[in-house]
Amino acid sequence: MATLTGVILAVIGISAVRVFMWILPLAAAYSLFNNAFMPLLDSIGLHFLGKYRQQYGRLRIWGSIGFIISTSIIGYILEQCGLHSLFYGYTVLMLLVLVVLIWLPAVKPRINTSDWRGLSKLIYNPTWLVFSASLVLLGLANSGMYIFLGIYITELGGNEVLIGTAMSLGAITELPFMLFSAPLIMRFGSHRTLALAYFFYAVRLFLYGIMPSAWWVLPISLLHGITFGIYWVSAVSYANDLAPENLKATAQGMLVATLNLAAVLGGVVSGLLYDHFGLAFLFRLYSGLTIVALVLLGVHRRV
Repeated sequence: MATLTGVILAVIGISAVRVFMWILPLAAAYSLFNNAFMPLLDSIGLHFLGKYRQQYGRLRIWGSIGFIISTSIIGYILEQCGLHSLFYGYTVLMLLVLVVLIWLPAVKPRINTSDWRGLSKLIYNPTWLVFSASLVLLGLANSGMYIFLGIYITELGGNEVLIGTAMSLGAITELPFMLFSAPLIMRFGSHRTLALAYFFYAVRLFLYGIMPSAWWVLPISLLHGITFGIYWVSAVSYANDLAPENLKATAQGMLVATLNLAAVLGGVVSGLLYDHFGLAFLFRLYSGLTIVALVLLGVHRRV
């Protein structure tokens, strides 16, 4: 509730200021609170699922549905009400989330010296370290893909409609994979399903790197479900499996922090490579990075 309140106040502040130098610290505050809120939300969901944690995908699917709805109506809202209306709508929706959180039963944490020792053991656990390294490599490729895919489509002759259609189509394919992720995780385990997502990410990125025209992005985007849909559910589940019982929320925070680090690095590195080698080469390089991440993921596995 505290982090969500910080998110709401930061967004209200951004909507009110008119000087760019004030936007920077407010955007930093928004990022700080939002990146703390999301792993806590995942941890709460996993806690209430209890022994049915493999069903996380059926819970997370509602986030994908919300994304599809918002991307479907956002253009109309911008045309009719202007950009500033997004801040008001966001604030109202987050206030509703805050009301829902008030009614959720509280779980009181107990942090003691042994918990800090447990955190140290988790951080230096070879399996966690290799898992984190693989996430960084995949995150580099994934963040670069999201940053430059729209530019790549435009370079190949596509337009904004094609970009939006590809995003919506990809989001729709998440739904069945998240809905039925539990049987996959129960049958093969979170480690193997995560490796499956890594493999299809490599295939998807390679296909982007060789597509001859912009319209190829539509069939390739159908792989979004088996890449992001499986990847996110499996990564959350695997981080939860690796963490001791009293550090489940912390593990989710470390997962998000690792992905954010990869996103920062991915934006800078991808921009430099794009300037020198072009986007087709860049996407093929992303595919290679993902294969290396897959190999790393196989180095250690939790028994």
